[in-house]
Amino acid sequence: MTSQPILVFLLDETGSMNSHLQTTISAFNEYTDSLRREKPELRVTLTLFSTGKHETLATLLPIAQLPALSTSNYHPNGGTPLYDAIGRVVTETEIAVTGMKAAGTDPDVLVTILTDGEENSSKEFSRDAIFRLIQRKEAEDWTFVYLGADHDAWAVASSIGVRADRAKQFKKEFMQEEMDDLGRQSISHLATPRSERRNAAFFSPKPNETKER
Repeated sequence: MTSQPILVFLLDETGSMNSHLQTTISAFNEYTDSLRREKPELRVTLTLFSTGKHETLATLLPIAQLPALSTSNYHPNGGTPLYDAIGRVVTETEIAVTGMKAAGTDPDVLVTILTDGEENSSKEFSRDAIFRLIQRKEAEDWTFVYLGADHDAWAVASSIGVRADRAKQFKKEFMQEEMDDLGRQSISHLATPRSERRNAAFFSPKPNETKER
């Protein structure tokens, strides 16, 4: 089977992201630009979420065709249905990659979640359901990464089944720097054979070295 790297990016579009709107837009676009240069074969799903909204701007789109984030398509508002957002995007991705597998392509899936708040408004999925879903997909060699701004990212990540070395906590004023680092780590991760990365940390340095930043 031919391996196909896939990035599924779940981006918080809740009201609290307004405080750093332009920084988030700029940082995200520079992040995707770095991936476009280094991993031109990458396919991307980009989903925005908030209360009452689950909008997918791209589904398994070649990264060269990924639209830029801007104030015309990114409008922070509402609360944080984190469990519903994760449950929906994973389910949608499972369906989307089915055809790839049938055609002899092996999807190599990296799911990245970026949010500045904890769950507060999900209606379809519970924490336990998301924990089980992530564990099931990781057993199939999917990778889940959690970036939490201005809250205890390690506690939230652990509660939904994401490994501590695949979670990172930061303050929103450092969004640009953190997205730059995410780009470097994502490129390195996708370039490493799956057999070698199963037990490897995604982020370096270790979480306890950056927690008080």
